[in-house]
Amino acid sequence: MIKFSILGSPVLIDSAGNEIGTVLAQPKRLALLAFIALAEREDFLRRDTLLAMFWPDSDEERARTALRQAIRFLRSNLGDDIFLTRGNDEIGLNQDRITCDVRLFFDALKEKNPGLALEYYRGDLLPGLLITGCSDFEDWLSDKRNRIRAMASSAAFTAGKSSETAGNLSEAVEYVRRSHELTPGDESILQYLLSLLDRSGNRSAALRVYEQFSSKLREDFDADPSPETTALINRITSRKTGPEPVETTHDLAIGETDPQTDPQTDDEAATNPPGSGDSPEYLHSKQDMALPGSIKYVWISLVVILSLTALILFYFFYPAPEDPPLNPRRVVVAVPENLTGQAIYDPVGNMAADWITLNLTRTGFLEVVPYTSVLASSRTRPGTPGLQDPSSLALRLATETGAGTVITGTYYLENDLIYFHARIVDMNSNRVLKMIGPESASVTAPLEAITELGKAVLTEIAPLLDPRGTHVQVAMSPPSYESYLAYMEGLQFFIAGNYKECVNRLKYGSGLDPSYVLPRLVLAICHINRFEWDQADSLRLQIEAEREHLGPFEKATLDHVSAWLRGDFTAAWQAGKKAAALTPGSIPEYGYGQEARRINRLNEAYRVFSGLNPDHGELREFLPYWLEKGEILHMLGKYEEELETARQTVERFPNRMISTYHLARAYAATGSPVTAILVMERAIESGSPADPYPAGAMINLALELGRHGAYDLAGKLHVTVLEKVESEWEESGITYTSDPDRRYTYARILHLNGRYEQAISLLETEPDNVNTRISFLGFKGLLLAESGNTDEAEHVAQQLRSTNEPWTLGQEYYWRAAIAAATGQKEEALLLFRESLSRGYTYGAWIHLSHLYRHMEDYEPFQELLKPADRDPGS
Repeated sequence: MIKFSILGSPVLIDSAGNEIGTVLAQPKRLALLAFIALAEREDFLRRDTLLAMFWPDSDEERARTALRQAIRFLRSNLGDDIFLTRGNDEIGLNQDRITCDVRLFFDALKEKNPGLALEYYRGDLLPGLLITGCSDFEDWLSDKRNRIRAMASSAAFTAGKSSETAGNLSEAVEYVRRSHELTPGDESILQYLLSLLDRSGNRSAALRVYEQFSSKLREDFDADPSPETTALINRITSRKTGPEPVETTHDLAIGETDPQTDPQTDDEAATNPPGSGDSPEYLHSKQDMALPGSIKYVWISLVVILSLTALILFYFFYPAPEDPPLNPRRVVVAVPENLTGQAIYDPVGNMAADWITLNLTRTGFLEVVPYTSVLASSRTRPGTPGLQDPSSLALRLATETGAGTVITGTYYLENDLIYFHARIVDMNSNRVLKMIGPESASVTAPLEAITELGKAVLTEIAPLLDPRGTHVQVAMSPPSYESYLAYMEGLQFFIAGNYKECVNRLKYGSGLDPSYVLPRLVLAICHINRFEWDQADSLRLQIEAEREHLGPFEKATLDHVSAWLRGDFTAAWQAGKKAAALTPGSIPEYGYGQEARRINRLNEAYRVFSGLNPDHGELREFLPYWLEKGEILHMLGKYEEELETARQTVERFPNRMISTYHLARAYAATGSPVTAILVMERAIESGSPADPYPAGAMINLALELGRHGAYDLAGKLHVTVLEKVESEWEESGITYTSDPDRRYTYARILHLNGRYEQAISLLETEPDNVNTRISFLGFKGLLLAESGNTDEAEHVAQQLRSTNEPWTLGQEYYWRAAIAAATGQKEEALLLFRESLSRGYTYGAWIHLSHLYRHMEDYEPFQELLKPADRDPGS
């Protein structure tokens, strides 16, 4: 049996006791082995998941080759039978051949043996491991590492309570000290440790621990310990007699307040659940790309059908917010804390919070923070390093979302029932407005409890915040649990840009529960991103028929989809503005700014982005925010500000070629063309040898250099890119005719190098996709016009004129404009370009790199059209 230890410094030992150093010496293959080892969905992972995680920037062919080589290497070092397969698409670890300490750690927690679990926990998960170019893996590892650390803290806390009950105070102190060291910001653990040290007769140690905590708190957060902690240390240090009994004599859960320092009523105290802390969770990961409505958690746990429910309670003494006050009519539902001790119930708590959020939204008179904003704020979820006490988490969530009313809660198991509680808290006055629950249900039917809790929350909160809510009694029933999990999983594929798998999961989820609207709504957006217009429009029609049952945000999203399908970006801007008003500071507000840019309302877009905080909520670690902001600044000519934004983008997303390109573009615009080229070349050199040469980005940079006056360098770069591409393709055996995208890119490069005839020949065979076909045909017509073949160019323009396909977004009119401009018909070109914009073509920084711009840049009416539509009159 092979022993694989990844908690603390990684260790891999074969059955004879020898270390297998060859695997440990290769970080990426070690990471791949660990990722597969921690698979929880029936122990198998899809190969597509591994490709997206470890080779995100490689094309599918290269990525699959790299995966095969990695699997072959691991088999040669660990044994041919180390992996199991299921069909052609899934792979898993043979658990009969290898043990992993993380799984043993999880098993010990499930068996309620915290002492054994702590023996397996030697340190953080894979500390110091860094895989270049795999940001998704880094996100997954960071999140998994934090969650396991929190589980270990919970185990130490539980072991400490058991030792204290057995009368072994010194052992209890050591366990709880370890819990405090693992989650140093959780004041409930700190309070218990101080009490144990006091009872052990070690007041000086208690004071020392408190002072260290207080100093760290002020240094990191400019905050003071909670009133409860301060009162406790004052009692300890001011008492002249012996120590008091330990103050947490009941089954105090991590995060639960101390009954002797929390002035709650006996009835309130009776609702506090037994059990403690976090528990092993199922494999999940975060991704860094998203579209409107996106969300930053992956649920890959479809294992247990009786996976449960929960919601919202807890959190007492909230520090008073600073000015300006939080909006009391803005409500946010926090993810409830899972006190079951079993991570398989995590998704149920998320489902409950999500569903209550949706029902509150549908009242139409409450301003409700979208559930995606809650999930995006990782610090609001139990198990994250930093301040962990519930009041701090709730305050952060309120501060980030601007919500003055927070619903928060817990859920736990007792016998065969699940119980959960909720509290409605006014964050401005630090008052608990309502206690709700307990609601309970059988573990085999958790959705019944979710439904009842949703009704109770809606009934209680509506009259508190709006008189119109006095008679609100009805909440919608949630979808089936399996449908909800499929929906959540589909969303994560959506965020990762894996639209094919997103479509599969959302179709599956919709089939499980046809009444569930959300999967179909996101599925329509996913189809649009795949240019599958028919499917998207069919779904739009279905959802439109159910419009009266949708909430305000869902209606705004549906209007956004409808506008996109019509190619009406003014209507898309209006829908985006409405969604942003419902969800300020979120991805929908980012989308509103993006839509403003698309219709050339650049000053409005600039104001929107200037008001967003990329370190809060959904926008945290959201790359499109930074790229879009750079685009807007570039179009406005704010090049110095663009350069600073691009620098921040590279700092936050250092391994993304698109980030590097934006930085190079900013250098080109600010008069540093040599630096621009060096930035790109260094990024290419530091990348993986398997990564293809970024020809498209390099020719765009060459065009940028030319637009900003560096003509000689631009010309040299044209030649360099051509040589690089032809050399790479010759060495790899890949031909430019094998893929439409490669053919089009190669044709662009040949065009820039004056090789018109060869470029035209590449465009003769038209692809099947209508939008790609129009691009091929239009580019061919432009090349014919520029090379003097005006009759043939006009013939192509006639073909474009006869195009009668839906959902082309004005492309055919743009290419007709480009052909007209190339033949000197500038007035006709301007009219055609205006028509393309009215039919769905959008404004962007690409315009001044376009073929049309090159022929029209000296035409004043064209330049006037490019000025911001919302500029001051006369400017």
